[in-house]
Amino acid sequence: KQWYQRRVRGTWLNGHSLAQTVLTCLYLHSVPQIECPVLVSICNAALKCCELIYCIISTAGCYEEEDFLTCTYGYTLSPNMSTSKVISLLKDGEEELNRKVKRGQPILPAEDAMLKRLTFWKYFVIVLHKIQMFEKKN
Repeated sequence: KQWYQRRVRGTWLNGHSLAQTVLTCLYLHSVPQIECPVLVSICNAALKCCELIYCIISTAGCYEEEDFLTCTYGYTLSPNMSTSKVISLLKDGEEELNRKVKRGQPILPAEDAMLKRLTFWKYFVIVLHKIQMFEKKN
């Protein structure tokens, strides 16, 4: 699953349709129904990153239609989810996994991988948000 998610985001950034890449992940269509808080935070971060990248590229005016498809097909990428809320959810997920480590409980390889992904997504959202804010100023 994880390699697939990375691949579809990468193909979208390479100019393929959002509907045929990122939005093929069914989790992203029903985030409120997901029970795992860590997965919810990662899904929200993925949608927020897509939204921020979309905004940055659209406002920069540095793309050709065949290079980057801006059509979202009516899908709202991160409805009612502020960047600060996404970052907060990612931090909560990190803290949940870090508490397990601090209690001396063994952390599974999958949990360690999730912790690293949460950290990556947190900083990626922050960087994209800073770029978007810079674009808005200029």
